[in-house]
Amino acid sequence: MTRFVHTSLLMLACSVLLLSGCGAGQPEATERTKAVEHPLTCIVVLPVAADPGEPEAASGQLDEGLLAGAQAMDELLRQELDGRSDVRFVDAEYIAGLESTGGETDLEMIRLIARSVECNGVLQSRMRRYSERIGGRFTTEEPAAVTFDMKLIGVDTGGVLWTAHFEETQKSVLENLYEWGKARSRGFTWITARDLLLEGIREKFAASSYFREPREKSPPAAVKSADEKV
Repeated sequence: MTRFVHTSLLMLACSVLLLSGCGAGQPEATERTKAVEHPLTCIVVLPVAADPGEPEAASGQLDEGLLAGAQAMDELLRQELDGRSDVRFVDAEYIAGLESTGGETDLEMIRLIARSVECNGVLQSRMRRYSERIGGRFTTEEPAAVTFDMKLIGVDTGGVLWTAHFEETQKSVLENLYEWGKARSRGFTWITARDLLLEGIREKFAASSYFREPREKSPPAAVKSADEKV
């Protein structure tokens, strides 16, 4: 495997060469939103699933890094949506405590969870890849890499209202001339996987009509266990 070894001095030195091209085009957005926004009373955020979409997932052999990534995304979603009066959080314990037959389809289970907290929107997130950098801020052997998907489902119709896909392995400015602005915002350093994940969440939320506008703040409405059902 090719190993990445770059220093901040090298990244800074290339800045003079890139100033004339910093306005180059950016990759197309991967978000998809329905043409007519579906009105939502509130959105329930499900626990993030660690799902690489590979055969080992079915056998239960999930990478510890991927599980750590799912946990980190859970924490960051709570951080970014904290105080939103139209957002509810449920954890695995709460879901396990719901009265169900065990034979529900995915959509039926989603509806069961959503209606238990009186919401008609459900945010599903899947962590596909979460690789921590190997090295430090200024010199690294392997950069951080993060891939995740998000999907907002309307409970009433079962339709998908919004989707987002984020995938990035950090590169130096020399490797990707289109990323000058992003590299500058990072201080021309190698960032951690958690920082890359946070950037991705904020980028996708900023492009979503359901998440970009801050709503009226209220005390966090989190559901932690089956005994605290709304």
